[in-house]
Amino acid sequence: MGYWLRMSAEISDWLAELCSSEPAAGAEVGAALVSAMAAADIADLPLAGQLPVPDPRAIADSSFQRLAGALQQVRRSVAEAVTNTGRLQKTISQREREPETDASALAELRRQLDEASQREHDLMARSQRLQGEVDAFRTAKETAKAMYTAAEARLRVEAAVKAASAQVESPGAALAEAESAAEDDSAGDNDRTPPGGDDLSQALAAAAVTLRAATARAGRTLREMHGQPGQAGGEAFETEAEPAAGLLGLRCDPLGSDIRILFAVEPADALSLLAVLAGEDAVVAHLTLAIRLAGELLADIRAGAWPPDHATSPAEVEVTFGDTATFLEKFFPDSGGAVAERAGVLGAARSLRALRESRGLTRASLARQADMDEERLRLLEDEGLRLAEVHEATALVRALGGSLELTAQAGENPVELF
Repeated sequence: MGYWLRMSAEISDWLAELCSSEPAAGAEVGAALVSAMAAADIADLPLAGQLPVPDPRAIADSSFQRLAGALQQVRRSVAEAVTNTGRLQKTISQREREPETDASALAELRRQLDEASQREHDLMARSQRLQGEVDAFRTAKETAKAMYTAAEARLRVEAAVKAASAQVESPGAALAEAESAAEDDSAGDNDRTPPGGDDLSQALAAAAVTLRAATARAGRTLREMHGQPGQAGGEAFETEAEPAAGLLGLRCDPLGSDIRILFAVEPADALSLLAVLAGEDAVVAHLTLAIRLAGELLADIRAGAWPPDHATSPAEVEVTFGDTATFLEKFFPDSGGAVAERAGVLGAARSLRALRESRGLTRASLARQADMDEERLRLLEDEGLRLAEVHEATALVRALGGSLELTAQAGENPVELF
């Protein structure tokens, strides 16, 4: 099939700068984009995929930390206000005992005291209200987390019991079937509605809804506080972003700079680049905001509102490439062949999950063979081998029937690492 490529002029400038300042990272980004453009179906590209929805328990914990941090900030402001009020009261008392004190200056000090007292009163009321919000959120969060964790554990126990009861008749097949069912249920943790209609799945879904409702309330409280007295005006509080339908992520340089590109197939034959996150710190700090902004831009594209009408020329805000040759000529005039070759390698790559599934292995069985915790394997499948230690990668590859060799290109000749 193949796709043409569109990106904002800002992203184009960023990529040009990356190619100049960090050629290796720029080449990896270019190769990822070329492999995406050349893909018969973007769904088959291992570097591209749906954006994962974080565990609602982690989101709730993060929101609680932000809410508790906001409370501490207000408390510090209360302490400063009390100190300021006391200082003004002391100054006024001293001036009143001085016969030469100017009446207008004294009146100004009293006006400042009135303002300071009102600010102190407002901040103390805000601190009390926020303390109530924090206490209520803590209770709701911990209750919902306990419900969620219990339902999740019961799903796993149910799968284990099923495996044990059926093992007499067909040990291998029964165990694999039960483990697969447990993985399906666990995979539902990141969905809005877990699979299945049984009571346990419904309990898991209900707990997730409760967690998200509490998190949304915390987000509203933080947004209401934003810029108010006692709250820093420069910090925006973002809660979980619901990825827009069709919003995808492309991993570029996953073993190096960890660059993520948010994009969509919009229109049907085009890859529309919407946002870029460069570096692990940026991914952690700004992914939620990037998902929201990318969703808004995608909505504009679908509504025909992009490029914007105010642009005197579409080229000022958007750059398009009809084929990979044009793209390579612009960004890699001297190394297009090497980037295209690397794109071919990326296009033929396999994800750890896909490799496991092609061997007919469940996550639990592979974890046992690799002597690895199943949750650790889940993390590596979700986040990539960037997080894996060498011994973990070696154990996984061996458990999958292969071998792992580490080589580095230093100069003209590859060097094997030990």
